[in-house]
Amino acid sequence: MSRIEQVVSPLTYLQSVPGRPTVMGKDRRLQLVDLTAGPTSEFYFGEHHKTERYGRSGKLLVKPRTIITPGADEGVIAFLDYQLYEDYGLHVRIDYMLTREERRAEGCAKALVDYLYTMHRDARVIDWGDIHHDAALRLWQSYREAGNVPTTGRNRCW
Repeated sequence: MSRIEQVVSPLTYLQSVPGRPTVMGKDRRLQLVDLTAGPTSEFYFGEHHKTERYGRSGKLLVKPRTIITPGADEGVIAFLDYQLYEDYGLHVRIDYMLTREERRAEGCAKALVDYLYTMHRDARVIDWGDIHHDAALRLWQSYREAGNVPTTGRNRCW
């Protein structure tokens, strides 16, 4: 049995730092949780460590830096990170959406997007940003054609 939870995203997105402030102050995450799902080492679902030995100028660092990419909570099979903006009405921007490899084509992403559109049906626009996956592109096209909430995005599938 799966359930959808809303939490604060552990990731920071570049477009959320400069420019307009977000309404809620932090990036938000919708996550689909199935407690029967086992652990995985997929990126963004498990914590990853990377050591940088060279600085921006290319010089060897005296003390190497360790960059930690936080993983999702236990049992998360799909997540959708988004931001809320107040700009002459509510704008929603989807930053990132990912489903675990073994759970693809089961409707996990559609369930999260349905939940997002239901929560923010009064939004002025929902912006999908750059779309890099064919399945996400088909999902975006179906919501754009439905026309309940104005939907924008850019096709980057090639």
